[in-house]
Amino acid sequence: MSNGTRDAEKGVNSRCFLWFGSSITNMDPEEVISFLRSLFSDHMQHVDDKILIGIDLCGDVDKIKASYGENFPIREQFMRNAIRNTGEILGGDARCILDGNAEHWEYVARWDSASRRHMRFVRSKRDGTVVVHIRQGEHILLGYSYKWTKKQVEDMVSASGLRIMRTWTEAGNDSSLYLLKKSLL
Repeated sequence: MSNGTRDAEKGVNSRCFLWFGSSITNMDPEEVISFLRSLFSDHMQHVDDKILIGIDLCGDVDKIKASYGENFPIREQFMRNAIRNTGEILGGDARCILDGNAEHWEYVARWDSASRRHMRFVRSKRDGTVVVHIRQGEHILLGYSYKWTKKQVEDMVSASGLRIMRTWTEAGNDSSLYLLKKSLL
């Protein structure tokens, strides 16, 4: 196994970074561009270095809502576990307010069509204080997931100083794998 460093006798070893999970869609487009630029400038400096990355593309809003929706039991379980763990991590008063009281929170899911992202929140069902005052009905952002078009992905890749070498898209056009490499300018 090579660490990717130069070996005088064998030449230069290129690297391929694999990122299948589509978690890049949890970043804003500007963050994606910055991340890809820094990945290639700081860690993948050989001309043949590549990244194979999975990206969600789903444009079917009903399908997205069904996958992340409020009636999806695993999402509710995830949220309750996050509340309990937050209480454990913060300790003290936060533990008293949060731990064992996950029922005082509810999961909320929203599709933001303007930014093409799905957002997930927890909403307090009652007044309480956890480091800051939380009002009944207030939302706390858990995360979001962008669902970009192929054109948006192409634009971000280009703005990162990279180019798409190859694309594999699954039959439903919900996600793709992109093989990216530095642009030769």
